[in-house]
Amino acid sequence: MLEEVIEIMSPSHNQGGRHHMHHLPHLSPRMVSRLHKIKNQTNYYSQAKLLFRFTGSVIPTITIPVILITLWSALWTPFYMVDSVNFLKTSNILPKSTLLITVVSVVMSLLLVFRNNTAYDRYWEGRRIWSNLETQIRNMARFIWIGVVPKSPQDVASKRGAMNLLVAYAHSIKHYLRNELGVDYPDLRPFINHLPEFAPDNNEPPEIKNVPLEITYQLSAFVDNCRDTGQIDISQFGLMNGALNAVMDCFSGAERVRNTPLPLAYSIHLKQTLIVYLLGLPFQLVIENKWGAIPITFLASFTLLGLEAIGGEIENPFGLDTNDIPLDEICDTLYQEILSIMERPEELDPGQWSVPYEDLSSTHAKLNQEDVTAALSGGVL
Repeated sequence: MLEEVIEIMSPSHNQGGRHHMHHLPHLSPRMVSRLHKIKNQTNYYSQAKLLFRFTGSVIPTITIPVILITLWSALWTPFYMVDSVNFLKTSNILPKSTLLITVVSVVMSLLLVFRNNTAYDRYWEGRRIWSNLETQIRNMARFIWIGVVPKSPQDVASKRGAMNLLVAYAHSIKHYLRNELGVDYPDLRPFINHLPEFAPDNNEPPEIKNVPLEITYQLSAFVDNCRDTGQIDISQFGLMNGALNAVMDCFSGAERVRNTPLPLAYSIHLKQTLIVYLLGLPFQLVIENKWGAIPITFLASFTLLGLEAIGGEIENPFGLDTNDIPLDEICDTLYQEILSIMERPEELDPGQWSVPYEDLSSTHAKLNQEDVTAALSGGVL
């Protein structure tokens, strides 16, 4: 009998079955992962087209300022280079030393580095918060669908309504962070229509600005009702309340990121200093670089204005810009996941599992005759 089980679980027997691993059951997970290794996206040979890409870049934002500063350089350079109007050269009003431009360049670099680091920290913090939110919503969906045991048809309806509220919660946070208040959105309204306050036949719906907070109230009431009616035990009640507290922490964290931008005085001073520096750049460059001061000014303005614009682009990561966090995709993914959960049975019985695949080439593989006999007598095999 043991030999039959070994034959059943052998790689040759399971070439078309579910016990093999990507049709390579004799390979370890490490070896399989190497075959499907995710390639580094930063490939400068295959992605050279990014050099000519405008969508998603800051070029449309900085084009006009760069052109104006370049024209400014082109306007003043002839007054040094053309003999008939070279009063900048003959009057000796331009500084001979480049020490000033060197010092200011260092200061500008430090200001821009701090600006971009701060902006990226906000972007990364926003993505981390949404990652935690995804995790807690998935946990909450698992607790509700598997852990809650309905005792009446109304309990079944409430259970499915709570799952809908999880989808609504993600979409409501997305709209709230974009300052889109209310509930009249096609990706939000259908999932809260089962609530009496937002029912289609309610002619006087409440004016609620903080919709995510209202949804957490409704989910909290659902959890309390499940405990009172015996649909969950006390440990499940604690886990569900913990998940609710966690999603509320995520909401508050995202709200903090949105409502705490870089101090206005710093942003204003950075822009003013950057413009003054670029406007004074041609007068320092023309002495040593002659006509080359014009293209150098163009490159300097393109680089520095671009870095400053990138900081402003990612400072608020919850908007609709190309470089913002793809909240629509994240919410749609959560919706599809919760929908797939609701299509699954509410009760899963591990007693119906068959004998799992076991790598017979591994030294850890153990097939005990008594365990196999017990499994056969229990009807598992």
